[in-house]
Amino acid sequence: MATKMHLLKKSETKDYFSSWAYAGVKFDYREKSSCDWYGCTDEGMCRCRVIEEAKVTSVDVNRIADQLKDKTDSVVDVYCIDRILVINKIWEVDCWEIVVCRGYYGEEIDGVYLDQTIAAECEKQIEFIRKSKTDKDKIECILNLEYGYVLEEAKNRKWSVVNVPFEKLDFRQDHYAKLDKDIVLRYKDHFLPRGICLKKGDRYRVIDGYHRCCAAEGGNIDVIVG
Repeated sequence: MATKMHLLKKSETKDYFSSWAYAGVKFDYREKSSCDWYGCTDEGMCRCRVIEEAKVTSVDVNRIADQLKDKTDSVVDVYCIDRILVINKIWEVDCWEIVVCRGYYGEEIDGVYLDQTIAAECEKQIEFIRKSKTDKDKIECILNLEYGYVLEEAKNRKWSVVNVPFEKLDFRQDHYAKLDKDIVLRYKDHFLPRGICLKKGDRYRVIDGYHRCCAAEGGNIDVIVG
């Protein structure tokens, strides 16, 4: 069984997904050969390899977001890019296609490609973030994409990344009952700000990022505050 990581497919818009050769997509496949039948044994080199049961096994969204970031991107930009990838569910293995091609030594993996419709949507949204002049527009865009609307109290705010004690975060009363433990575990080593908060006095009301914030397990964490 082979395990490899491969590339994202070239898209037809901004090409954000065209040049990341090892971008966090893992896949497995089996190799089958019949060298005696095809005469490869006489040559001393297998040229009849066939790839079977090729499938994507996992997608590391954090790694993809990290590789997509540009040197001119702010922390808020990269946060938004990460959220765009999650909102468009590129972490679902069914969003990816493994393409097999013929080579001199039998079949080879040509690439692992993101669905073109999803890639184009991600690229359009990332381009909007990068062209937006204010963090207000960026944060409101992400909230709109994820929830379909922006809370009135979250509109027209000035946003900044702040390091705050976990105990000063306010969640809704039933938030622990609604947490998915698998998602919390996925965000244990999250390197970006963990959520979006509204500041009220010396407290911070979490409006986005419950799983990411809870994955920190206390201590001080970075959040985007307005």
